[in-house]
Amino acid sequence: MATNSLLSIPPEIVVRILKNCDSLSQLSPFIAASKSIHSIWLAHKETIVWHVGKTSIPAFEYALLAVRATNLVTEAIRASKDPPSPFPIDELWGKPPAAPLFELRAVLNLQHLLRCIEHLTLKSTYWGFKDYYYDHQNEMSSKKSPSELRVWRDRFYRAMYRVIFAGAVFYRTYNQPFAPNTARPPSVPRTVFRKYDHTQDEEPEDWDWPYIIPPEGAQYLQKFPVFNASATEEEEKIDFGAFADWLVQDGRRLAKYNHFPDISMPHRGRNAVVWGT
Repeated sequence: MATNSLLSIPPEIVVRILKNCDSLSQLSPFIAASKSIHSIWLAHKETIVWHVGKTSIPAFEYALLAVRATNLVTEAIRASKDPPSPFPIDELWGKPPAAPLFELRAVLNLQHLLRCIEHLTLKSTYWGFKDYYYDHQNEMSSKKSPSELRVWRDRFYRAMYRVIFAGAVFYRTYNQPFAPNTARPPSVPRTVFRKYDHTQDEEPEDWDWPYIIPPEGAQYLQKFPVFNASATEEEEKIDFGAFADWLVQDGRRLAKYNHFPDISMPHRGRNAVVWGT
């Protein structure tokens, strides 16, 4: 009866119903209800995932941004190319998923990683254990009110996604001196940083910081603003300007629309994993 009723509804109304699902788990049965509804889903899945994701996955827009930026850099590395410069931040931010299922899967995987980091942060540090949680029969229970935890977690996830996004944006900047197509002195191979040499299980006995990078190597690295403590503001702006501008604009956007969590209302969605449900 319910399926037959849905089939009689105009497609645009079905789309609005799917957009207003509280969670991804709630969306799935609707999609599988009939071939007709599944066809409507296929035709509008980008905007549907965009709406449901934003209501059921905290900081969804930032997670999507981190996924897109990381994927862009990964594809460039696999193709033995440099990531784009300047980095196309505006093309990645604030847009519905172009490949909804692929990007959604990546977002959920990244969210799982951050959930593990959250657990380590709150359970394995003194201040987290003392202020937020206590153990009771091997279960994690909150000392703080649910509203306080929602605010903290929303900000925590947003900040973590920004860090991951920054890593992708600046990958080329920090790795440029060691790129295969960059002319550099023989004294500056990538393995000159022995601490990060994955072939060594232990630090060498002759470890001596002043001599890790020979003088000619240090002079070479100082040609790049990110490795030059004396770089001018204009030189640094080339590498950091676009990202800094995005941070400022994002902060203004959050302030303008008061886009901070309402501590009086829980986040929609039973499967909002950030709340630990």
